[in-house]
Amino acid sequence: NILIPLASGTIFGAGLALGGMTDPARVRGFLDLFGAWDPTLAFVMGGAVLVMALAWLLQKRMLRPVFAEGFSLPDRSDITPRLVESFAATFAPHLAPGPQGEAPLALHWCLAPQIAPMNALGPDGHPTRGDFLPPVPLPRRMWAGGRLEALAPLREGDLVTRRSTIGDVTAKEGRTGALCFVAVHHAVSTERGLALRERHDIVYREASSLPAAAPGASAEPEPADLVWEVEASPTLLFRYSALTFNGHRIHYDQPYATAEEGYAGLVVHGPIQATLMLNIAATLAGTTTLALDYRGLSPLIAGGRFLVKARRRPDGSLRTWTEGGDGRLRMEGMARAS
Repeated sequence: NILIPLASGTIFGAGLALGGMTDPARVRGFLDLFGAWDPTLAFVMGGAVLVMALAWLLQKRMLRPVFAEGFSLPDRSDITPRLVESFAATFAPHLAPGPQGEAPLALHWCLAPQIAPMNALGPDGHPTRGDFLPPVPLPRRMWAGGRLEALAPLREGDLVTRRSTIGDVTAKEGRTGALCFVAVHHAVSTERGLALRERHDIVYREASSLPAAAPGASAEPEPADLVWEVEASPTLLFRYSALTFNGHRIHYDQPYATAEEGYAGLVVHGPIQATLMLNIAATLAGTTTLALDYRGLSPLIAGGRFLVKARRRPDGSLRTWTEGGDGRLRMEGMARAS
């Protein structure tokens, strides 16, 4: 990753030298704007800007770079007292206990959200793709699952750096048509070092005039060692969308969610469920340094209560999942101490 920019800079510098652009007299002539101005250096710099602009446009159409595994985007964000208080007010009492000053588990999903102006949003409320996420042509986007490893606590007042990299991009054919899975890798660090590693799986699918598949008949609920009952209210969805600056319309615009995307109602965010699953697993395990692998199974529709469950397994791991009011699974995962 270092050799490519080094080679590019060397070639550019050699070109300046061979073209005589490093001649002190020519540089002085370029700077003498109100005298005998020499515009030659301006033409060279203009050509470089033009090449860079063309390369930037090409990069926005690429799924991955030529000489690296994925595009990388660093972000920085502060964990403010207001953010911690707002997050706790949204999820309490369904949060794992922790020492005073530590941020609640899964608060990292509220840090450094992508901010786009209104004219840069797509019809679904998401920012249009191509700046960081690859320009996948499929219009519908969902949170499919992922893996996260909490290595050290985040604390109120931390300045957090998140480095994000596009990983695998995989096209598949599903029951509803073409699908594209994009894996985004995140490394979250504080001044104390690496705090969290994550792989976030996003799935894109075709637009469909057919309603989203119903979960089916009620199922017998699974037994658990710990159960939380949560109200999937529109207010919960609205608060979480505000905390994460998430404009996806399926979470707050019911006519859009039902008429355009075919859901039975507003859709509960995938990370709301993952947040609760991580926290219930940490509560049962008695530690907040956990690794969680999880995946979405079917949409959880707002408007009623749902259950968040966790159960100890003989190998020391924890099974955790969410159930709709019909007893069927909506998201499931496996956690163990990291």
